[in-house]
Amino acid sequence: MPDSILIAEDNTAARVGLQQLIRGWGFEVDVASDGDEALQKVVLKPPTIVLTGMVMPLMGGIELLKSVKQHDPSVTVVILTAQGSIETAIEAMRDGAYDYLMKPVDPQRLRIVIDQILDRDRTQREVESLKRRLRDQG
Repeated sequence: MPDSILIAEDNTAARVGLQQLIRGWGFEVDVASDGDEALQKVVLKPPTIVLTGMVMPLMGGIELLKSVKQHDPSVTVVILTAQGSIETAIEAMRDGAYDYLMKPVDPQRLRIVIDQILDRDRTQREVESLKRRLRDQG
């Protein structure tokens, strides 16, 4: 199963731009124009990563983060925001966000964050596989 990324962003230009950028890196990308639509997509087919705007109609980024983590803790959420503050960054990290990036998003920084997440996930899967093999061998 290829790694998939869901972009939840109410700004059409930002959403399309991120989608094209990340698709160009070879990832499967889905998009949602608000947090409510994003959560529905996570429930139907959990992505590897959710990139979400902070301020969106119907459900904001922090609320989406909490809902995603409640539904599937293995999905990694990264918050993207234009109105960043230390307080909201701390709140997002406390609620389970992997990272907190300022808009406009620096493509190099975003690629590094995505690669770190995927490396971490691969390592966790390998560790779980080794634990199972050890258990099976007694």
